[in-house]
Amino acid sequence: RIHGDSLVPASFIRKHIPIQPGGLYKESKLDVSQQRLFDTDLFRYVVVRAQMDSMKQQRVPVYVEVSEVSPWSLETGVGYGTEDRFRASLRLTRLRFFGGARKLILEGKHSYFLPISLEAKFIQPDLLGFNTDFILNPYFIRENEKSYTVDRLGGGITFQHTFSQRSSGYLMYSLERDFLKDLSVPDSLLGRRRKELIHNKSGITVGITRNTTDNLFEPTTGIKLDGHFTYMGIGFRSRHHYYKTAIEVRGYHPLEPDWILAGKVNAGVIQPLGGDPTPIEDRFLMGGASSLRGWGRHEISPVNEQGRPVGGNSMLEASAELRFPVYGIFSGVAFMDAGNVWRRAFGFDPSDMRYDAGLGLRVSTPVGPVRIDLATPVF
Repeated sequence: RIHGDSLVPASFIRKHIPIQPGGLYKESKLDVSQQRLFDTDLFRYVVVRAQMDSMKQQRVPVYVEVSEVSPWSLETGVGYGTEDRFRASLRLTRLRFFGGARKLILEGKHSYFLPISLEAKFIQPDLLGFNTDFILNPYFIRENEKSYTVDRLGGGITFQHTFSQRSSGYLMYSLERDFLKDLSVPDSLLGRRRKELIHNKSGITVGITRNTTDNLFEPTTGIKLDGHFTYMGIGFRSRHHYYKTAIEVRGYHPLEPDWILAGKVNAGVIQPLGGDPTPIEDRFLMGGASSLRGWGRHEISPVNEQGRPVGGNSMLEASAELRFPVYGIFSGVAFMDAGNVWRRAFGFDPSDMRYDAGLGLRVSTPVGPVRIDLATPVF
């Protein structure tokens, strides 16, 4: 029996319940049913329970109650960082887009390094069976960096499969047209490279994620793993041919009392194919609030004759943090970062690393932690 305040058809709800009349009763099937319905994002709450006290002739009645969320939601955010300065975001979500559990997301972002980011996501869940979603994602993104500016106009088609509540993988095809202004090239040479400033990129990416942490913003235990492999250069006059792979692992281990040891390892390689160099907008750059905090944004990079960072084809980064309570909502952190970017693919050189150390302050708020770090290069 299905009850509740919902415009979602009962046939859709039954489709997500792996229980058939006359089948063998298992409590685990109730848990799976509740999770499947809740994962559709259509319901504020879901209750699936067996009414054991109403059994007749060894038949167990199953009671399902749902409460639907509003089909429209709007999320906004503003913030400030010393690197990207003022930033703002806007996200509009429409549930039950063309019925069922289909979803449409419209999102816009702005910051100094990302003046314009506009994208749409159409999500068709359970396209090839349960736990496999189809995602269509057109976008326009403008990036503003020291050595280049680029407008990316394109889109992606993704099949995303959820293996478990903590693990998922995806297969994505992407096609984009890049309008690049290479600021690392002297103006006297720009005319000869004019045709190179507009190019197509077409490729396939395979990725996997696993997250066993206990908290989205302030994890205290578990690991997070993100890895992907991209092959670029499939048809559509794709100018650049290369493969790119990267993997990042973060770990958290609790210490007594309320101290946390956190660590991160991040590595990546870009291998150009066919003799052409990799595009500057896709190379690795390091330094700043999200990597080696003793340097400014993207200051760790191979440079050209004019001293401008041009990025590299190999990257290795690691960090360790000791997090400890201070008072109430305030906590502190002592950390050390290490890493570098090298020009050649597989050009890792452990003897050629940059190091920094520093202290930080965290303030827990209802919308997430506020972070302040102070670091300096060492060694």
